[in-house]
Amino acid sequence: VRPLLDFCKQDLINYAQLNKLSWVEDESNLDLSKSRNFLRNEIAPLLAKKWPHYSSSFIKISGQAKDTRLVLEEVADSDIKNCLGDSFYNLSMIKMVSLSEERTKNLLHRWLILNTELSVSKNFVEQIYRIIFFARRDSNPVFSLGKAGSKGSFQIGRFRDHLYLIPNLEIKSLEASESWSWDINSPLELSLIHI
Repeated sequence: VRPLLDFCKQDLINYAQLNKLSWVEDESNLDLSKSRNFLRNEIAPLLAKKWPHYSSSFIKISGQAKDTRLVLEEVADSDIKNCLGDSFYNLSMIKMVSLSEERTKNLLHRWLILNTELSVSKNFVEQIYRIIFFARRDSNPVFSLGKAGSKGSFQIGRFRDHLYLIPNLEIKSLEASESWSWDINSPLELSLIHI
C-alpha cells in the first residue's frame, strides 16, 4: 500500500515540517549509479524546469497504463478459458489461431505468468510465438527456458495441435535394475501434468 504516491515530495516535506514530524532519509536514494535515483535526482529536475506539471501527467499516464493492463489481463483470462485443453497446462492451438496475433501473444504472456515463477518479457513471448506457431505442421517444436531441473524452468511444446507447458526436468536414466509399476487404467502423475 502506497497511499502517498499521488502527493509530490515537496508537499510531503512541507507537511512534515509544519507538523514537526521527523523522518528517515534513506542514504541510498543519493546513489546515482541506480537508474531510479539518477532519473529522480538528475533528470526529473530538468523536466520540472521545462514542464512544471510533468509529474501529474506521468501519474495520469501511469493510472491509465494500470487500467489498460487490467483489461488486457481480463481479455487474456477469457481467452485462456476458451482455449484450454484438458488441463490448465495445455491449450488448443486450433482455438488460438482464431484469435488475432496480438490476442494470442497476450494470452501466451498471461498463461506463462500464471503458470511459472519467471518474469516473462514481450521479446520472450514473441520468440515462443514465432517458434511454435510458424513451425511446419508436421513438426513438434519445443522451446525451453531455464536450466533443466532448476526451480521455475519449463518447456513449451506443440504436439497434435495443442500447446503444452511442462517442467524442464533433468533427464535421469533408469538403471537396468530399476522398475516402475503403473496401472494403465489410471493417470500417470508427472509433476504438473497428467498423461
